[in-house]
Amino acid sequence: PHDKEDEDGKICSSPQRMVLDTEDSLNISEDVWIVNKPIDVKDKIIIEKQVIILPGGSFEGDDSSEIVFKKPVSILSRDRVFSLDLRLEYLPGVFTNLDITWWGANGMDREDDTKAIQYVLTLASKSGCEQITIPIGQYLVSRQLEMLGQEGNHQSLVIQGVATSYDGQHGSALLWNGTEGESMVVVRNTSQSIFENVEFGVIPGHKIKSNIEFRPSCNQILFQNCAF
Repeated sequence: PHDKEDEDGKICSSPQRMVLDTEDSLNISEDVWIVNKPIDVKDKIIIEKQVIILPGGSFEGDDSSEIVFKKPVSILSRDRVFSLDLRLEYLPGVFTNLDITWWGANGMDREDDTKAIQYVLTLASKSGCEQITIPIGQYLVSRQLEMLGQEGNHQSLVIQGVATSYDGQHGSALLWNGTEGESMVVVRNTSQSIFENVEFGVIPGHKIKSNIEFRPSCNQILFQNCAF
């Protein structure tokens, strides 16, 4: 079945296919779809075209919505691109990098970024994406983040900041503002991974058990230009 728009102009899609030639997009070829406006996703959609998402383009949905990408996705935006409630799946090679800002993390405000960062860590673990980017900014973490590879299949991941920070004011910084007694990041079942250009700091007045806590089984973890 083909997809259609409902009375509000939102895209209704069957699980089998999605018609992409809507007013919310611009088709430049049979194989490429440019998204330049918000797309409201209902149900489950499977996209079998290469996708380019421009500033202003996004996919919106709730926990009953799901989107599956089967071909490469290029995102030319540092704004939020995906709703946190929208379920996302993709084939290997669709994303070579996941940017935490695409799920709403904002290092330029004073809002909590925990949920967005954890979403990306979980997505990378499930999908096998090998790099997460943390742009310049101060990202507030109020609850323990978990970087958990699959048991028996250790994850290799690069956590890549854009620039080194040593004072919580410059570069790419994760700053703890949660309760005492928790670690900011717990790493498990991970090997041959790299943390680069990231500060793991604490907001004044807050206490932390440890910046990073390693649990079985982790090996060959490299830190480059990081601060604690």
